[in-house]
Amino acid sequence: MPFPPPADVSLPSPTKPTAPQPPAEPEITEPVATVHRFTGTYLGGNDRRHIVYAETGDGRAEVQSRPSARSIPKADADDKDDVTRIAIPTGKVARHDRFAFVTAARELIAIDSNGDIEWRFTLPGKPDNGERLLDVAGFHDGQVFVVSQQVIHDKGNTLGQLYALKTDTGSLVSLTTIKARFDPDARLILDRPNGALFAFSRARIVAHALPPSQADHTCEVPTLPIAHASVTNATVCTMTPTGLIIIHFQPIHSNVLHARPSTQIGGVAGTAPAAIRSNYSQSGARIYAPVKSAVSHFVLAAFDEHHATPAWQVRVPKAITAAPVLYGSCVYFVAGNVLYRVNADTGAVCWKHTIPLAPSETLTDLAFTRGEIRASGPGVLVRVTDRPEPAAAFPSAAANPASRMGVPHPPDPSP
Repeated sequence: MPFPPPADVSLPSPTKPTAPQPPAEPEITEPVATVHRFTGTYLGGNDRRHIVYAETGDGRAEVQSRPSARSIPKADADDKDDVTRIAIPTGKVARHDRFAFVTAARELIAIDSNGDIEWRFTLPGKPDNGERLLDVAGFHDGQVFVVSQQVIHDKGNTLGQLYALKTDTGSLVSLTTIKARFDPDARLILDRPNGALFAFSRARIVAHALPPSQADHTCEVPTLPIAHASVTNATVCTMTPTGLIIIHFQPIHSNVLHARPSTQIGGVAGTAPAAIRSNYSQSGARIYAPVKSAVSHFVLAAFDEHHATPAWQVRVPKAITAAPVLYGSCVYFVAGNVLYRVNADTGAVCWKHTIPLAPSETLTDLAFTRGEIRASGPGVLVRVTDRPEPAAAFPSAAANPASRMGVPHPPDPSP
């Protein structure tokens, strides 16, 4: 509604009564999305630059530090891009805080947001001693945990080693020997609060107690390949082509693990790893699982640990291709080119936002970093932030924050 023109204060005029104006409509707090494209895999970064890993062939790769945005386009077409490149061996990649990590055969390389190598950790011993790094298993208390495997040819033994290194310096904190052979395709996840290293293979889960016990507890999943796996505080959720399996591991004495009877949910197929909120209630954890139902519907379903019926589910038109992210009271997930924010308790949709992706682009990773959602996939990074909330016009609006769409997040723990 247009407001009346201001009164002319140069001449006195009689005061006229005016009808009260209705309150202004509240602004919609839709998020803002910025899309970056490149060749390679996104590895993190800060507000100004992001890190990209790209293989160049012949067993070599490079890590690139790229500007997150260019406010003024280049005037000279021959001007060099503001991109820093570092040649490294090919390997598996991970990210945490302000570092990107590349696990090569015998060294772990930490690279900061500016594209500089912060430190290198090289395996001790001779290069031909049979020990090779496998992958980064996790991060905890300022430490990065990387797993190696050593084949001792003259004795026919195989040993696993878990190295704990300081994240900021790479110095060795501890070394744990695990008398086990890891499957070549195993995905390794360290669930440090409960002292266990999980190895997820095609058809089995092996939980290695820490410190190691004489016999690791092995849980077999017969003939069903594990497509996706998640673990938080000893609650494990695996996705198979025909259903979900939820298992809780707990210590029964000393460092021996026991698997409680599992919950199996059939008739669905996982499309991405689940997110797990441990100790959701007195009955256990809540699992947020991206699945495809038996009637080919794509949904995000919330399951409580001991119940096969979902507490709620949100149906979406396309498959969810990245693990959901829990933050505060909300769950973020991406389905196709649409990012959703829903209430973690009820499944109510807070907002959804369409991202301008090309038909060939797929988002496969989601993270909440430095106050924004970062969704990435091969060759693309999308940064999404909420708009600042408008100031409340009346006390009643401020007293009832749930009535507004943009509920503020708790402080971001990342620096």
